[in-house]
Amino acid sequence: MTKSATKIDMYQEVTNAMIELLETDLPQWKKGWKTRPVTNIFGGVNGSTGELYKGVNRLILAKAMINSDYKYNVWMTYKQAQAKNLQVKKGAKSVRLAYYNVIEKENKEGDIETIPFLNSFCVFNISQMDGDISAITPDEDETLTPIAENETAKIIFANTDVKIEYGYNSACYKPYIDTICMPNASDFVNLDEQFATLGHELVHSTGAEKRLNRQYGKKFGDTAYAREELVAELGASFLCAEMGCLETTLTNHASYLKSWLQVLRADKRAIFKASADAQKAVNYILENWSQKKQPIAA
Repeated sequence: MTKSATKIDMYQEVTNAMIELLETDLPQWKKGWKTRPVTNIFGGVNGSTGELYKGVNRLILAKAMINSDYKYNVWMTYKQAQAKNLQVKKGAKSVRLAYYNVIEKENKEGDIETIPFLNSFCVFNISQMDGDISAITPDEDETLTPIAENETAKIIFANTDVKIEYGYNSACYKPYIDTICMPNASDFVNLDEQFATLGHELVHSTGAEKRLNRQYGKKFGDTAYAREELVAELGASFLCAEMGCLETTLTNHASYLKSWLQVLRADKRAIFKASADAQKAVNYILENWSQKKQPIAA
């Protein structure tokens, strides 16, 4: 199989999985943490390095968690498992994750261009391994916290340089005045819902021209609008995973789902771009707003 065919297969494979997730698995996406108090559905972690997987790989592993109902969202390659004296069980099915490599090529003008191309590697869940996995499983006594109780979330919302106003009928981010408009706290079912909604709008705010400069779209239903909403939903969920929160916020509103499905079906690379932008938004939030501000010396 050619490299080109492999790339096309990977893009389409992931897109098909995400379409299936949106069409059939979404309720499980939202409730997944309730039966796994130490596991965030978007918090797939490498058992060898301890690092969280990023971008589209969060989605691929979330889908695998739903499909196989694994207890722990911990994964390793075959070689990484062997290095920890673990053996992948015979017949175990791997999950293929994506990463980008680059090649350098001289263009017609004689300049060297760096060209990214998609590649893949395979991982296994630790439930598919024989041996002692106790050292790489989450501590059962350390459950994830609701977003409203999460200290990092509190710091982020206090530190953001985006203006937040309350008293509106619905939540939105207005880029032309760099302001998040929110309903009053009493209009939410609970504080977790309020914080989750605020997190969604905070991701929107990272797209401002002075920050990450994303295209917002002009009205509900257009492609750019639908794509930005998908970025915000994914980003809010990714942010919860990074902070160690329980809450995942992916909406099940039929009109939003329809618009997202249209975006994915029209472009097999759309989910890669949306998840990459969501990850960039999360990185921006954590890098700029997650540290406690130091008092100014007198």
